[in-house]
Amino acid sequence: MFTYCIFSVAANCLMQESLCEQFEDLLGSAPGMEESDVSLSSGVLTVELPGRGIYVINRQSPNRQIWLSSPESGPARFDHQEGRWIYRRTGESLHELLDREVGEQVAASHLYTGLQCYSLSERILNVLIVGSKMSGCHV
Repeated sequence: MFTYCIFSVAANCLMQESLCEQFEDLLGSAPGMEESDVSLSSGVLTVELPGRGIYVINRQSPNRQIWLSSPESGPARFDHQEGRWIYRRTGESLHELLDREVGEQVAASHLYTGLQCYSLSERILNVLIVGSKMSGCHV
């Protein structure tokens, strides 16, 4: 069962390590992306791309989902399945969608190798849960 604690750990890993840091590295080194902006605050990741618009990615704790607002494809809700965040309507992962949309713009001016999907296996999640229990989170 995907409890609140497991969701919190998985969502925090996604937002910080898997997306925020990669976007900062990618856009900070891509020519023509000087006007881009990446910020993570209170569980909301905002990525502004010049000429494209603003992507907003946030966690929806009650639903245990990640929500995306894309200037290109609109809203999408992602569920955690086998270590990946999947959009049920299309079967596409969050990383695949972002790769497709953001990659098009960045690839035109930069050697783009794609966003890396850091899959959280059951074993890794269990290790993280043990740590969160020690810090007072109840599974």
